Amino acid sequence: MNAGTHHAVIKHLSKKESYRNEFTKFVGKQITNEVARLSKRSSTLFKVTSVDDLMGFNWGDQLKTINEKLPTLSAVLRSVVVGKKKREVR
Repeated sequence: MNAGTHHAVIKHLSKKESYRNEFTKFVGKQITNEVARLSKRSSTLFKVTSVDDLMGFNWGDQLKTINEKLPTLSAVLRSVVVGKKKREVR
């Protein structure tokens, strides 16, 4: 199945409220699982335990971690931002 076919299937299914609701639940569960796995790691960049940690906070490092460790959340956030930018251009 090529990417165009995937898009067509999702678009078709999204027209049905029950499928849309199930897909939303599925994506939410994916994000919850990703965040749970990340939060269990003691070396995560998101844990701030001192003033030095806070002073060394770097959004670039955070973005890299989000993209690598939270791919579903990253994809959702990118689609929201890109979608908003496209709407603003029109």
